[in-house]
Amino acid sequence: MSAHDEELPRVFERYVRCQFERTKSRFCSNCSGPTTPQVSESGMWDHVTVKFSCERCGQTLHSDVATSLLDYPDTIAFARTHGVDVRETAIWELPLVTNDETTVTAEPFRVRVTYPLDGDELTFVVDEEFTIVDVSGESDRYDT
Repeated sequence: MSAHDEELPRVFERYVRCQFERTKSRFCSNCSGPTTPQVSESGMWDHVTVKFSCERCGQTLHSDVATSLLDYPDTIAFARTHGVDVRETAIWELPLVTNDETTVTAEPFRVRVTYPLDGDELTFVVDEEFTIVDVSGESDRYDT
């Protein structure tokens, strides 16, 4: 395998992250139209997903909720204190993304995502519109 072949997965991941960041910022990566997030228990995968739908062209982007919260300041600070750089580490190599840590409540609809690292935990609670309604855990000790 050449050095170029070894770099390809990382380059592709950076491209996907860029497209995803644009979509999470409520802009369609296809047409720049507005996107709307919807969190639900997925029939496609074994975990809770957030689906971003473009109101203009209809394009959709799906992600698990845990991965969708990786770039939030609390997550970045929490991981950094444990020696993990979530922006430079490939998603598939991140020790804190475990879909086992996601729970759902129905009334009101809430999804709880817990990131465990070195015996510490950071927990987010989001609603069906992917609005963070609570953050708790070890990040409370750190400036973000």
